[in-house]
Amino acid sequence: MSCHGGKIARSGKRQSENRVASMKVSDLINASSVFLNFEAKNKREALRQLADKFQAVHSGVNAKCLFSALMDREELGSTGLGNG
Repeated sequence: MSCHGGKIARSGKRQSENRVASMKVSDLINASSVFLNFEAKNKREALRQLADKFQAVHSGVNAKCLFSALMDREELGSTGLGNG
C-alpha cells in the first residue's frame, strides 16, 4: 500500500482523474459515516481517528494515506469552523 499522488486508494493504483473530479461528498456520507461521541485531545488525534474510522466504513481507503492528505490540507489553512 502506497500513496500515489495524494490518492487514498488502497490498491496503490492511481484513480482516474475523471472519477476523482466527479466524486461527490454525498457519495461518501451515509449513516455509518457519522461518528457520535467523538473525542480527541488535538487536531492531529482527531484527524487520525477520522481516517481510521473512515477506512472502517470504506474498505477501499488507506487510512495512513488519508491521514497524510488531511494533514497536508490542514497545513494550507485550517478547515475548522467556529471553535473547532
